[in-house]
Formats: sequence, C-alpha cells, structure tokens
Amino acid sequence: MDMSGEWFKRRRLELEYKQADVSRLLELQGYSVTPGTISHWENGRYNIPLEDINARYAIASVLQLDVAKMLEEAGYGVIQQKLFGDAAQQAASIVDKLPPEAQKTALEQLRALERLVAGG
Repeated sequence: MDMSGEWFKRRRLELEYKQADVSRLLELQGYSVTPGTISHWENGRYNIPLEDINARYAIASVLQLDVAKMLEEAGYGVIQQKLFGDAAQQAASIVDKLPPEAQKTALEQLRALERLVAGG
C-alpha cells in the first residue's frame, strides 16, 4: 500500500486544492482534520485513515474519486486482487458503495446466505 500519501497529494494538486481547502471540504463532509494532519498524511508521518469508513467516504468525495478507485490509488486494489476472486471483489465493491447502515444489512444477508448454503 502507498502509505506515503503521494497519491493523495498528487490528486489534491490535480484538483488545484490547497491543504486548507481539503481540510475545509472534509469538515463539510463531517470529517474534521487540520491542514497539518493532511500534510502529515502526504509526507507519510501519519497513515491516511482509509480503514475508517467515514473517513474513506469523506476523502473519496473531496478528492472526487469513487471509493474503489481511491483504494486502488492507495494500493489496496493490488492486495484485494491477490486474495479474492472476481465474485468476492464484485460483492465487496457493491457493499463498499452502500451507506454504513446498509453495509451492515448487506453483511447480515451474506452471512445468512452462507449459513443457508452450508446447511446450518
């Protein structure tokens, strides 16, 4: 994974945003960080919190990327392709595009299907 944050900085500059612009836009998305934190993300001092679903959606929105594309830029797509088949990747992509509450419901449904198929 690109823990350096170079992809983030590259995209920010493509959009002609300053770090303060990104901070303000993230705040509007409900995710509060300082321009200093964004600087730390870009230079690799702090990891970008892509594991946090709220951060993931806010950052993707501000950078005008869909979540899957953003994760691919950050290097997560390479790992996913090695670990999971096409069906699993498609399911993950669908679930990841849902709002948090719908994601919980989707996972419950997948677990129920798994139990049904397993006979339990």
